[in-house]
Amino acid sequence: MEKKTIITAVASIIAIVILVCIITFSSCRRNSALDKEIKIALVKGDTTKAEYNKICDIIMKDQRAYSEYLNADKQINADALAEHINEIGQSMRPPRTWNIKNYGSAALTLNLYLERSGSMTPYDAAQTSGELKKAINDLINSFPNKSEKNMVYIVNSSVYPYNKSLQDFMREKDIFAATAGIGDPKFTDFSQIFSDILKRQGSNAISILVTDMIYSPANTENENPQRIFNEESSLATNVFKNYPGKAVIVVKLKGSFSGLYYPYNQKPQKYTGARPFYVFIIGDAENIDALYANASYSNFLNFQALTGFENFYVFNGKERGVNYTVVPEYKDNIGRFRSEKGESYCVHTLENCESDRDANVIQFTVAADLSTTHAEAAYLNNAKNYEIVSSVKGCKITNIRPIEQGEVTGNSKMYLEGKTHLITIQCPLEQPEQNIKIALKNHFPDWILNSSSDNDTNIGSAEFGGTTFGLKYFLQGIYSACSATSVMPNYTTIEITLKK
Repeated sequence: MEKKTIITAVASIIAIVILVCIITFSSCRRNSALDKEIKIALVKGDTTKAEYNKICDIIMKDQRAYSEYLNADKQINADALAEHINEIGQSMRPPRTWNIKNYGSAALTLNLYLERSGSMTPYDAAQTSGELKKAINDLINSFPNKSEKNMVYIVNSSVYPYNKSLQDFMREKDIFAATAGIGDPKFTDFSQIFSDILKRQGSNAISILVTDMIYSPANTENENPQRIFNEESSLATNVFKNYPGKAVIVVKLKGSFSGLYYPYNQKPQKYTGARPFYVFIIGDAENIDALYANASYSNFLNFQALTGFENFYVFNGKERGVNYTVVPEYKDNIGRFRSEKGESYCVHTLENCESDRDANVIQFTVAADLSTTHAEAAYLNNAKNYEIVSSVKGCKITNIRPIEQGEVTGNSKMYLEGKTHLITIQCPLEQPEQNIKIALKNHFPDWILNSSSDNDTNIGSAEFGGTTFGLKYFLQGIYSACSATSVMPNYTTIEITLKK
């Protein structure tokens, strides 16, 4: 009897230890970065492919912790992940579901389009430093998928397939000599080129166009250039309106140029010096979002690392939700308030609000993840690019800055983790309940306006080396099509409610 009692007691202790381990493990897992991101996505209703890729990225960055969501080949086990997501969703009130089966793991392919016109060949002349060729090679080398399905096309008067592989193209010492005789280099009709690119593009493809963006269609001799500018702007809008749901990244680079330049309606002139050229990255909007959400594309999107980089902009008129929260206890807060009951790490409503006695205002700080806007850092840090709409006058942004890694500690960690910026807002407290909207405006970029010229005949001017004839008109056409609104679009809008 005693022996059986001892065995029973030991078995009970072992069972308790196992149960404690299971509970501890489950508790830790429920508080993991993965579970937090899933809960935030479900609360926001953000069931986009970009958010799915963000969740996958968390798993891939810590494969040991999340091995149960990986297959034997270390790829995402979609079935296991779907089960876990919906398990979390069913534990919420009200219950939430998310069908991730449509987010397949098909790798994106790459199509390269190279403009081969008379004004492009001098970028790769023997006398140059070869920035254009290097930019092309760096972009292709940094693209993760090296599939044989990746294609090369030559564009000028139309779009023509290159009869060799992408890798063969990269090995060419002189890319313009290797593509001589393809198409008519005297003309470049961008409305036709972009239309063909969009038409050829598959659902899992990313297209890259390398071009100087000098619009020179056939049969325009002696026409008023303003007439051509207006035409190209309208054509660009019409082309992209025919293909809704697309996004475009334009990158401005500068490279050396040695050869003939062809001013509008003028004889060609010999020019040696710096000239801008552009890289366009085109794809379905959800695929462009997926690029930014997937760490394996970080080198591909690191445009600042490209030789000659100057600026970039993402044409994607879709206003997007972002993850944000008020930081209840922050050093810049003024007045008194607390988060509304039921809001823990995602605070959008403040209650029991009281103004500061001396300043007669309330001031609070919002932590937001603005990375999904894909805007430049300098743009996000400029308060002039934000607009506050409130039922009371006098609301303003007093400070906006990026979050430093060292700040994500202590009591603020749960609010700052996964966020990129802190926005401090000051407001009079005049009503029992007042709503504040902070909109990040999507302005047409100043750098595009400053990079555009209406006259390219004076190749000796100081502006010539940094401007492109008629650039802004075509890009304004794309902007209008992607915005699809008569008012200036927003990147995102943050809404906070204050209750006395």
